[in-house]
Amino acid sequence: MKKTALIQEIQEKTNFSKDEVELVVNTLLDVITDTLKDGESVSLFGFGSFVVTKRKPKEVYIPGTTKKVLIEEKNSVKFKPSNKLKSIVENASD
Repeated sequence: MKKTALIQEIQEKTNFSKDEVELVVNTLLDVITDTLKDGESVSLFGFGSFVVTKRKPKEVYIPGTTKKVLIEEKNSVKFKPSNKLKSIVENASD
């Protein structure tokens, strides 16, 4: 599902205007992004958690050559679904 489809789905379920729903969705994503950028985690009870982790620097080979390249340390985002979300997805019928 893309963001536009998500906005439309929320609009249909809430009867809010498209502009209101779009503002709320964009604001939610901005707040989550800013919080993660500050190195903090975001936990949404019953849904899951977004956590910032550090990836260690490592040397990798360039495919097709014997040349090594150093990939520097960087931040990464991981999502850990809640047990409730895992259970819902696992028990969903196709």
